[in-house]
Amino acid sequence: MPPARRCVTPADHPLPLFDFREPLAVRAWTAIDDRVMGGGSVSTLRHDAAGHAVFEGEVSLDQSGLNAERWGDGAMVSFSGC
Repeated sequence: MPPARRCVTPADHPLPLFDFREPLAVRAWTAIDDRVMGGGSVSTLRHDAAGHAVFEGEVSLDQSGLNAERWGDGAMVSFSGC
């Protein structure tokens, strides 16, 4: 049996990993959804007025059910299972 997934919370890591105070900072990120594998999941990353990146979307469980964001240098942050 695979190990249980654990979602990282602000209490685990109180320091920011990325700075989204500038609205254009979200442009360095790209959605990686299961659409590339024929699935129906969609997601976006947008900037809000408080200076945060807001990840939102819908996960389709018909295929693999994947939503993630990839940063410009290739680092991937997955929100699947959270």
